[in-house]
Amino acid sequence: MDHNVVEHWDSLDQLRAAHGAADFLQVQNSEDYAPIVENSFLPAYQNPLSTFGIDVDTASYTNVQRFLSAWQIPPRDAVRLEELINYFGYAYPQPAPGQPLSVMVDAANCPWNPDNRLVRIGVQGRSVSPEQRPPSNLVFLVDVSGSMQAANKLPYVKLGLSLLTRQLTENDRVAIVTYSNSAVKRL
Repeated sequence: MDHNVVEHWDSLDQLRAAHGAADFLQVQNSEDYAPIVENSFLPAYQNPLSTFGIDVDTASYTNVQRFLSAWQIPPRDAVRLEELINYFGYAYPQPAPGQPLSVMVDAANCPWNPDNRLVRIGVQGRSVSPEQRPPSNLVFLVDVSGSMQAANKLPYVKLGLSLLTRQLTENDRVAIVTYSNSAVKRL
């Protein structure tokens, strides 16, 4: 599989020159991100078993997009590559009848090290229609304190909850508790 790079910049100065973007800002904010610690390489022949979480987080893509839309460079630890990759749908095939999941594997040359290959392993679980899904019981604890009043905080929480309601069925139960100085059951 061949992947084409549309544009490539070796530095922020090249990006600015290419797009006249003199206004890129280094981020000065109070957001706090856990440091990203890169795992060391483990040869598969010495470590044949690997575990990973099957849940998918995609928040980093939206967060990085928010910074770039404001012409700001995201903080280093805000960029979580696995979440950028997980953001996109890949339309993997459904598992064969009677199988819980399907697995897709492909590989490509590594652009920064010709001795290595990049491997993508896609896992697709069986899709369950809303009618087949068991009822959900969801409880949300929403921070509505003053620290959440920034344009990039509480409005995103509201949007997320709004998007969630489109996926609920009449059998699902939702509770919302807000807190600021004290906790209040809202729904």
